Amino acid sequence: MTEESQKNERLNRNPRILIVDDEPDIRTLLERRLSKSGYIVEVAVNGLHALQRMRGGFMPDLVLCDVRMRGMDAVELLAQVRKDEALKHLPFLIMTAFPQRSLIVDATRLGVKEFLLKPFQNEDLEGKILSILATV
Repeated sequence: MTEESQKNERLNRNPRILIVDDEPDIRTLLERRLSKSGYIVEVAVNGLHALQRMRGGFMPDLVLCDVRMRGMDAVELLAQVRKDEALKHLPFLIMTAFPQRSLIVDATRLGVKEFLLKPFQNEDLEGKILSILATV
């Protein structure tokens, strides 16, 4: 499927979001909030699981990803996604409670334009999601 046909498909359905976080309570909270807002939501427990989900057929419009996770973290996931021809276009929104300069530099080099500092308000989350989705 070409990027143009993917864009046309997105216009005809609710946006898909893949939540990647190793904390079950955070995953559940985000899944409920975003589902209630009309998004199609899938979850993954770490970067490796997220790659498996995407390569297994769930193509999100946005990846909402925590930075620090057991297994594969967000920067490692981003590096893998950017190497994959079918996935490299995907936008990421990175969540972190620990905004380190090196993380921001690494993630920005890999195409991340938005970060969300934990704890965050629902309005901040929705605003950043809408902002990103408006550009894809």
